[in-house]
Amino acid sequence: MGTWDWDLRTNQVAWSRELEAIHGFAPGAFGSTLEAYFAHIAPEDADRVRHDLEAALQSGELRLEYRAIWPNGELHWYEARGQMARDDAGVPIALRGVCMDVTLRKQAEQALRESEQQFRTLANNIAPLAWMAEADGSIYWFNQRWYEYTGTTPDQVEGWGWTRAQHPAHIERVLRRVKSSLETGEPWEDTLYL
Repeated sequence: MGTWDWDLRTNQVAWSRELEAIHGFAPGAFGSTLEAYFAHIAPEDADRVRHDLEAALQSGELRLEYRAIWPNGELHWYEARGQMARDDAGVPIALRGVCMDVTLRKQAEQALRESEQQFRTLANNIAPLAWMAEADGSIYWFNQRWYEYTGTTPDQVEGWGWTRAQHPAHIERVLRRVKSSLETGEPWEDTLYL
């Protein structure tokens, strides 16, 4: 993590040595202008970062994530936060804050999204009906096969709504066995009549 200071009176930007290092710069190699900053921001993020900086000048607070290209060509993700500093008369004089490299977090988030997508693709293409439940037994996810077979929608079966898809003659037995399993921790296996 490093610090930065944008002097609004001179339009100069100062970066700490730590901030230079996490952006791939040698000490003292970062220029002291906004142009130097934007020169290494990923082109796809530049407009959004400009917009967020302009908004921060109005609100007094900055929070943004962006990608930057290191001098060696590596792409890294960053999270920056800042606050407006004012003089005794209340006039804004600087926007100051911290920034950290969040590349590993972003990579982990992407890996999780890909894993979830792979799971959903698999689960939605198996023949059996499948679901996932909370520890209290309320169901928060059904595979696509469930919806096709029961003709229900997610809003209808969320939580304990799935019980409406059960045959009325069997629902008390099913609920009794589910609740017993939740209380005792014993595996639940049953035949459902939909």
